[in-house]
Amino acid sequence: MFENVRFFGYLQDHFFIDIGVPEDYHYANNHFGQSELFLRHRALFLDRDGVVNRLIPGDYVRNWNDFVFQDGCLEILPRNAPYFDFLFIVTNQQCIGKGLISIDQLSGIHQNMLKQLEAAGY
Repeated sequence: MFENVRFFGYLQDHFFIDIGVPEDYHYANNHFGQSELFLRHRALFLDRDGVVNRLIPGDYVRNWNDFVFQDGCLEILPRNAPYFDFLFIVTNQQCIGKGLISIDQLSGIHQNMLKQLEAAGY
């Protein structure tokens, strides 16, 4: 059943906590709620598809021509930059797992996205 399935991932030794798991959620609340790290640094986490760029219903952003920033995104993010120490754009790209695009293609899309954000003043 799974002989043609390929898995991909990165092995890292960094701390990770999944607050979607009840035990980890309670751990995070108890241990990080008043942590100096969290009190000193403000971070904004944005989902890529549907927040930063427009969704393609039933499909994926497969190349830079498919990527369209949400209306106002390039104006709003730089204007709000002073309020955050970090901006993280997070994404889960099923198109990689499905073999529709390569990691190099995804990296190219993200490099272009970052160039546009920088050109807009972020």
